[in-house]
Amino acid sequence: MGKVFLVIAVIVMLFMFLHPIQKGVHDWRTDQITKTVSITTGGGVTIGSVVFTRALFNDDESEITSVGSAIAETPILGTYVPATKTLSLTNLTESQTRVITIVYYAETQDSILMIIGPFLAFLIIGGILGAIAWNAKKGK
Repeated sequence: MGKVFLVIAVIVMLFMFLHPIQKGVHDWRTDQITKTVSITTGGGVTIGSVVFTRALFNDDESEITSVGSAIAETPILGTYVPATKTLSLTNLTESQTRVITIVYYAETQDSILMIIGPFLAFLIIGGILGAIAWNAKKGK
C-alpha cells in the first residue's frame, strides 16, 4: 500500500511542478532580445516590417513578448517569415516615422544548451523519477 501511495504522490508532484520545469527549461534555452528599429510609412501605407538579427525561438510568434511604438499607435503583429527572419507589422499610422521596439526570445548561443536543450525537460523529469526509483529499491 505504501508503494502505491508513493507512486501516486510522485505523479501528483510531477504535474504540480511540470509548468515550472518547462518555464525553467525555456529560460535556459532562450535569450531575451530587444530589437529597436525605425520604420517610415508613406501616404496610405499602414504596414511595415522588421528583420530580426536572430530568429524567433522555435519560429513561434508567441515568443514575442512586447511590441511598442514611440508615437501614439498600437502596432499589430502580422506574419513572421522564418527564412528571412522578417516580421510584418500592421495598424501603423500612415505618413509617419517612428521607432518600434520589439522584445522577443531567441535560442541561446550557448553551444552546450543548444545540443541538450531539446532534452532538458526529459532529463530533469527522468532524473527525478530515476532517483525516486533508486531510493525505493535501496530502501527495501
